[in-house]
Amino acid sequence: MTASVAIRLAIRADAIALADLSAKTFYDTFAGSTSAEDMTAYLAAAFSVAQLQAELNDPCSTFWLAEAGDRLTGYAKLRQKGSVPDAIDGPSPLELQRLYVRRDCLRQGIGSALMQACLDA
Repeated sequence: MTASVAIRLAIRADAIALADLSAKTFYDTFAGSTSAEDMTAYLAAAFSVAQLQAELNDPCSTFWLAEAGDRLTGYAKLRQKGSVPDAIDGPSPLELQRLYVRRDCLRQGIGSALMQACLDA
């Protein structure tokens, strides 16, 4: 991993930056296989600041952020028991719901560091 990248838990104040990062990384990943109309609708619904604020306030959600300086480079989202699919059982199931890294930051170990933070959690 690049030495200047740090992994930390997201806080409520990260909602705007997380909404921007979420929309950008989702767009970069799926724009080639999704119509422009569908993409616009999904981004507005799934990654609005209000939606990300709600997710950050949800006690069943945990976000890990990767950042270099003042720039977010990636993120991961975990969902806890009570919010994971019914087919998942066990005493404390978790779901890795999202893991995205900025396209220009790929192959720097950021995804691996985010995954390790999730495994450690």
